[in-house]
Amino acid sequence: MKRWNLVRTYNIHAGYINPKYFVEYYIRNTSYRMLELQDFHTQILGAIKPGEYGKQINIQAPRGTGKTTLVNRLIPLWRICYKRFDLIMDRQPEEFILIVGRNERMARQRITEIRSVLERNPLIRRDFGNLVGSPWTKTETDTRNGIGLRPLGRGASPRGALLGDVRPTLKLCDDIEDPKRCLNPDLRAEDREWFMTDFMYAGDLGSEHSNTMIVDTVKHPESLSEHLRALPGWKTLRFEAVRYPKDIYHPTAENQWKQWERVYSDTTLNDDERESKANAFFQSRKSEMNANVQMLWEEKLPYVRVRKEIVERGYHSVMRELQNDARDPGMALFNMEAAVTFSVTDEGFRRSDGRVVPWHDIGGFTAYLDTMGGRDALANSYACAVVVVWEPLPGGSKMNPDSLSGVNGYVMLAWLERTPLTEQMENAILLAQRAEAMLAPAYPKSNFVCEQRPDKDGTIKMSTDHAFRVMRERHRFQGAINYHQQHQNKEDRIETLEPAIANGWLAFNERDLPPELWTQFRQFPSADHNDAPDAVQGACRARIMTTAQQRVNLSAARKQRQRVVRL
Repeated sequence: MKRWNLVRTYNIHAGYINPKYFVEYYIRNTSYRMLELQDFHTQILGAIKPGEYGKQINIQAPRGTGKTTLVNRLIPLWRICYKRFDLIMDRQPEEFILIVGRNERMARQRITEIRSVLERNPLIRRDFGNLVGSPWTKTETDTRNGIGLRPLGRGASPRGALLGDVRPTLKLCDDIEDPKRCLNPDLRAEDREWFMTDFMYAGDLGSEHSNTMIVDTVKHPESLSEHLRALPGWKTLRFEAVRYPKDIYHPTAENQWKQWERVYSDTTLNDDERESKANAFFQSRKSEMNANVQMLWEEKLPYVRVRKEIVERGYHSVMRELQNDARDPGMALFNMEAAVTFSVTDEGFRRSDGRVVPWHDIGGFTAYLDTMGGRDALANSYACAVVVVWEPLPGGSKMNPDSLSGVNGYVMLAWLERTPLTEQMENAILLAQRAEAMLAPAYPKSNFVCEQRPDKDGTIKMSTDHAFRVMRERHRFQGAINYHQQHQNKEDRIETLEPAIANGWLAFNERDLPPELWTQFRQFPSADHNDAPDAVQGACRARIMTTAQQRVNLSAARKQRQRVVRL
């Protein structure tokens, strides 16, 4: 019994001195078994030591590396469990922990998870007792040993989250910057002003008796995290998923990785075959392709997984989310100089990469109209109609729902102007009829789609339906109108086109596209307008996928109808 008590006493004391030991012994064995602590985890846990106050820690860490678990769950648990030790050591204990999220709901969820551990963790309950106090609600949470936890959403007044006259002794912020707001300089300034004034002064003046820890990925070159990195008084811990090479491209084996990418992105193969061939290529050259690469967490995120992310989600997205290297908004996202182009020939589509797509491989096309929208649209946006032709393939990436799964796309025709709604509809219908004539040898299936805008009283849809009926009768158009509603942020959804363009899954007609379309793609996201990329992305979401047999049947049915008409 005495030996057991000595072991128990050792574990309790060791956990106070070394937070890594506390996590390994009390937390990982019971509540977070999947978290295997790495060196960078230890650096984060040890950034603020017991008895230290006035610390301001800025952590930049990649997605998926456990940073939220560390900062908003494990560190508060460690400090809650050892309040009595702080008092014994004559150190200022935690009294009030303020947990900040992008919104209050997210912050409340973090506190709920802390309570769950205190309630269910048998080792903590055995060695530290029942620490769940009262009240313990969504907005008011107190531990049994007298520590208050309060949630706060970004931009909210900290006064509403204060604990009587007690000011926060520990302020923890996780992922509070919104990628959409970061793109707007006025909103960036607003968020920075809130953080540096309202939030920072929620503690004692000058933060002499409180600690602050903020953890995030760098979402913009002028983001709050990058701003804090340059300020005196702030200590920044910066981590990249790929420690070397930091630009991710391999210093000596990049040619081999490019060959691997061509195999991995070849959607003419089915998923299993494509994955198998890419893995076989990598395994046969693994030592050379991984030579000198240094990873932050090799077991969780190996280098080959990062290269797959580039193919699936795009280079700039990976640099932002995994390397904390946000792209400059002034730098074009799409490399249109390297984009695959095509020309329409008697045989079919001749691609700039040398492949010919015969007519019988073309499954159909989507004509997509992105209308101008509101009353002030004449001054600030274009109406855009595009025709994207589809080449169905045997396979395609299923990992990213925004990728061109199972098809290659060909941006064949486009129209951009500022005109009234009836003229917008007329030009979209004329574009669809032109596409039918150009693609006649393929007997394509067609889809006429209009973006559905927010419309509380239905007046926009009513006007659009009327314009379509008028122009359909005028031009004897045989198609029907379908509506497609977008839910994702506009810039975010356009970004999903990058892997398709980079890998040649989306090609562009080298002759029949208006110059404004090329300009908007080349300059995105800093272009004055982005209506053309948005319309192309909408067409990609409303794409047509048909099998070879379906195309044969469709062709036979059309030929039969033509014979009946002649008779």
